[in-house]
Amino acid sequence: MGSVSQLDAGRGRPGPDEALLARAHTRVVPAARLGPTGPAFSYAWRIADGLREVLCVPKPDGGLSYLGAAQLRGFGEAAVDRLRAAGRAHTAAAPIETVERRNRRTGEYLALSGSSPFIGSKIVDPVAMTAGHLDTLDPSLPAPDGSDWLLVGAPTAHLLLVHRPSSMRSFLTAMHAMAQDCQQLCAQRPAPISADLHLWRPEELCPIIRADPETGEPAVTDPDLFESVLRRLRR
Repeated sequence: MGSVSQLDAGRGRPGPDEALLARAHTRVVPAARLGPTGPAFSYAWRIADGLREVLCVPKPDGGLSYLGAAQLRGFGEAAVDRLRAAGRAHTAAAPIETVERRNRRTGEYLALSGSSPFIGSKIVDPVAMTAGHLDTLDPSLPAPDGSDWLLVGAPTAHLLLVHRPSSMRSFLTAMHAMAQDCQQLCAQRPAPISADLHLWRPEELCPIIRADPETGEPAVTDPDLFESVLRRLRR
């Protein structure tokens, strides 16, 4: 899912030390933040249109220190991959403190939140990174696994929205409610991640829905992908 940019494969430091491996996290940020006016991220992975995954370390004051060429100079590609894997594991372990079931009468979805700034970044793999919370979405179904498709949103760093499509009606009603949530939260909160809803499939995350900022109504951004979800639900 993307590649490392500006990788310095020199023979300086052999790789990250244990202290860095123990503290590193991955974080999902809007691609626009990596532009000419944003921070200079030398290491960024594309995880979806408009979204990138970067490396960072939490600071004692609650802020984040992003890792770029200055911090990782001399690391080979394998060393950076090792650091990214450690960062993913720590982001997966970020505690989800609140689980709210929303829109329960029609198209239920979960709002997973916490004080950690890495909750929204769990969008890269919501099945593996949400500590079994998705099992509560529909107890009549087997626990979600790598074969599931999920409708997900990460409007802020502290919040992840997840719907498990099981019928066309529940999918469409959840889509409306989640799109409005994402649009409103992105407009209200500082440092939003994305107003888009994404379809998560194994090893793939694709934008599929965005609420119209004027009407609040969801608009399909990828008609072919949307139709593939409907075909799957018709089976």
